[in-house]
Parts: sequence; structure tokens; C-alpha cells
Amino acid sequence: MPSAVDERSLSMNAVRHLLHERVTLSPDAPEPVEVWARVVPEGAAIEMDETERTRVVRRYRILLRREGVRITHGQGLRWSGHDLVVESHAIDHRDRRLLVLDCREEVA
Repeated sequence: MPSAVDERSLSMNAVRHLLHERVTLSPDAPEPVEVWARVVPEGAAIEMDETERTRVVRRYRILLRREGVRITHGQGLRWSGHDLVVESHAIDHRDRRLLVLDCREEVA
């Protein structure tokens, strides 16, 4: 039977395996930060902005480690050439070491 230490290290290995994509936080800042993340596309929708123009918005859910990062509403991210904006963020209820970000990308 594995000890608690073994279970925790197995859990950390699982987290490392889960986070396999690179995301740049605040890509236009003087010192952008790159982190490992998991990006899940959530679909797209046609929305109207304040001037009643239609636009296509893609939504993404991003999972990343909390340690050493500061996330704010409206913060910019770059993932695989896509410029995203953080709409909301929360601690993952399944693993408190992780953050869940809901992001959007305005396509047109």
C-alpha cells in the first residue's frame, strides 16, 4: 500500500502530465510569464457588442498551476497564436493547486 507521500508525488506527476501546453500570461508586458497549462476549447458564439455589431467569440477553459502566478479579470494570454482575455478565474475544486480560467477570443 503506498504511503501518503507516494500518493502526493503520484498526484503531482499526474498534474504535470495533464498540463502539457505553453501559455504566455500578459504577452505584451515587459516581462511576460510562460506557464504549463491545459487548454480546452469550449465552442464559439455570435454576440453583439455595445455598438450592436456582431462578432464571433470563441471560449476556452484553461487549467494551470496556481503557484507563482497572479491572474486578474481582463488579463491577456497568448496560446498557440491565439490572443485570449480572462473573463473569470477560480481555484479548481478537485485540486486546490490548480486555477481554472474562463477565457474568450474575439475572432471577428
